[in-house]
Amino acid sequence: MQYPYGELCHDSGIIIDAKNEILIHSVSTSMGSSGSPLMKRYNINYIIGIHRGGNETPGNNNKYNFATCFDAIIEDIKNQISNKKINEFENAINLIYELSKDEDSNNNIFGEKFVENNKENIILKINGIESELIEKYNLKEGINKIQIKIKNKLISLKDMFNGVTSLINIEELKYLNTKEVNDFSYFHICSINVHYQI
Repeated sequence: MQYPYGELCHDSGIIIDAKNEILIHSVSTSMGSSGSPLMKRYNINYIIGIHRGGNETPGNNNKYNFATCFDAIIEDIKNQISNKKINEFENAINLIYELSKDEDSNNNIFGEKFVENNKENIILKINGIESELIEKYNLKEGINKIQIKIKNKLISLKDMFNGVTSLINIEELKYLNTKEVNDFSYFHICSINVHYQI
């Protein structure tokens, strides 16, 4: 199918070869037809490629046209969408803490060694307000929402939740990239009542 000069037209041909997700075809095309769909004959709803140009072989009257395989385009779009989402949320997890009246408002939300190892590497949002990673936090009584974002590669989760008593929920744990982590020692979860959203 083509629409090169403001008029819809079409032609037929065959697939001559397929290399590296490029279809070489013999369909006659007009100037300006790049982007036109290459369809399976007798089934105009089945697109097999997107026309991208042609090449006339020197000393030969044969002109070969090229199309990008449609399945490869769809797969690339899926990968880009997936990677964008992963990159957007990578190393960003949400933690929910609940402080009771009996707890100190300056409660630890991370273990001491985790803070020590990651001070320059982590940005927090505590109840919507950005904060640096420090040992003590002025959390309010009741529910506190904390988002943790890793700026660089995370290499240590040592002591992350060791001694933490008010954590009740971890959301989006799947986005915590642990490929480079080499130390999980004392990665304690404070309570069996903590809920995880994977």
